[in-house]
Amino acid sequence: MWRRLVGHLLAATLLLLTPSFVWAADLPVVVVATAGTAPRPGLVEALQIQLAGRAVIKAGPSLAERDLGARTKRASELVGADRTSLVIWVERVPAQEGAQPSFLLHLVGDREGHVLVVVQRSETDDEAGLDRTLALKVAEVFDAIATAPVAAAMARELSPEKANGARAATPPEAGDEAAPPPHFSFVGEVGGWGATGTGTASAQGGVVFGLGARLRYDAFVGELAATGRVVSELETIDSNGRVDASEGAFGASLRLAGIAGIAALGGLVEVGGRVLDATGETPGGEVGTGSTVVPYIAVGPDATFSLTPFLALRADVGVEVSLRHHRFTVNETPILDLGVIRGFASGGFVFSVP
Repeated sequence: MWRRLVGHLLAATLLLLTPSFVWAADLPVVVVATAGTAPRPGLVEALQIQLAGRAVIKAGPSLAERDLGARTKRASELVGADRTSLVIWVERVPAQEGAQPSFLLHLVGDREGHVLVVVQRSETDDEAGLDRTLALKVAEVFDAIATAPVAAAMARELSPEKANGARAATPPEAGDEAAPPPHFSFVGEVGGWGATGTGTASAQGGVVFGLGARLRYDAFVGELAATGRVVSELETIDSNGRVDASEGAFGASLRLAGIAGIAALGGLVEVGGRVLDATGETPGGEVGTGSTVVPYIAVGPDATFSLTPFLALRADVGVEVSLRHHRFTVNETPILDLGVIRGFASGGFVFSVP
């Protein structure tokens, strides 16, 4: 029964998550252009990690204009079109013999109707490290454009003269800043689960799944979901008899976390019930059956890591406490003791729409 139920729920989860790639159109866009330098695929990958769930990264046109002012003007024309919030490109600066390669990262965006131009210089011969450094700077400016005034220590803006006519960003008046609007999405989760604890019950493993909703506001995120799990059977044999029990569970979980880069770190609380169907056998071969629901509460830390705008990896550990101590008996003799406290760990994938 439980195996059929989880099959239906997993199929429903996949059906609900299928349209997620269409709803990606609601996200802002960061365009990666080129200007006399070959595209850097590593930079695109690094940006997809840094801005996972917040922006769509797209390859843009080649900025073939000869001088910086013309390139900046062309990039500013791209900003705002097709939800583009930021246009970036990387230029390699000729270096003297024996010196480390030097690169200039150019960023052009819009800040409350003003063109923002930022230039970041990096010197390194570590190509992978360069892409990560540049992606971090892009994420920093992206967040500044979306949520906060641009601080002078964060963005080295070009003056209008240096940008050949591009208008410098004007920070808003104090008190004018507005937090980004809350973002609501549906979530689905599927993964593995394991637990062991007190009593005579053995360790168990199985599949956990859930469907719910997520609300993200500023640097915080909360999730409320209906959960379920199907786990391995319990079996206990001694001289007084034998008990076999199949188990599934249902519940509701609440997760609260703070966002730091691609990670969301926080905690979870889950309440629910363990549903057990048991079969007992006496030493003489007599058989009896019984069922019960044992309520529980589980708490523990929670970590979620974004892989793409719509896919994340999640890991949980914690403690599950049964609110009723239950034992299965044969001829009034306890055989299978479920215990009261057990530790658990789980890990799996989380899908979000949109």
